[in-house]
Amino acid sequence: RLRTAAPNKDCDPRIAIGCELDYKPLAELRYCEQYEFWDDLSAAEKRSTRPCRDTDYLTDQGNLGVLDHAFVPTMIETITEHRPLNDSGSRPSWRTTNISSWYVSQPERALVVARKVVRRRDTGDPVAKFNSTPLIGVMQSFDWGDIARLTDLLQVAEWPLESQSWLRDMGGVLDLKFFYSNKAPWNILGKTGLSCTTRVSHSMQEYSVTYTQSEDATTRILERRHGIYLSVSVEGEMLEF
Repeated sequence: RLRTAAPNKDCDPRIAIGCELDYKPLAELRYCEQYEFWDDLSAAEKRSTRPCRDTDYLTDQGNLGVLDHAFVPTMIETITEHRPLNDSGSRPSWRTTNISSWYVSQPERALVVARKVVRRRDTGDPVAKFNSTPLIGVMQSFDWGDIARLTDLLQVAEWPLESQSWLRDMGGVLDLKFFYSNKAPWNILGKTGLSCTTRVSHSMQEYSVTYTQSEDATTRILERRHGIYLSVSVEGEMLEF
């Protein structure tokens, strides 16, 4: 069960809705047009900047942690399209007349919360505790699951958002895999328990979703969100006598 949350101040990561947000000023972000030290940027960095906005897009309030995926937007495009009226009744194709874009502020600091529930096959009851092996220095592990910042997961997958402007513009797919196993040295008291190991990789170098904001007979406005799509899968091996 996966969900995301905006950076916040001392808030329970399992909730993270209605919390006090903890954003850095836009003037401190090198990829923003509002960056304070503009003259310190290289020519390439200046060309890749866009206006930035603080938004609530980083908190995935829709799935509430009940799905196996989440989405962290990095760039938003607003696309205006027109088509002329036609007396013949046919519908001409939409033509793009304007595109504006801006960056979502600090998606790299978004929290990725993975809630893990393991149930017994025979009874369906949840296993109260198991040994979790989080990514060292990346994930914090709790009885209820794991939590990490998106930037750390991207670093493990060798996709550093800070140095890859194309990733901020185009998005991509990040795969999280939780591997469960009870394979361990034999214990005469049967207290070996269940372990969980986390693996991170990337599978696609572009991802976006498009929504229709408004539409009438001649004009429609689309919003295209580029960003990081996070997919979670579960695998495992259970040994029994």
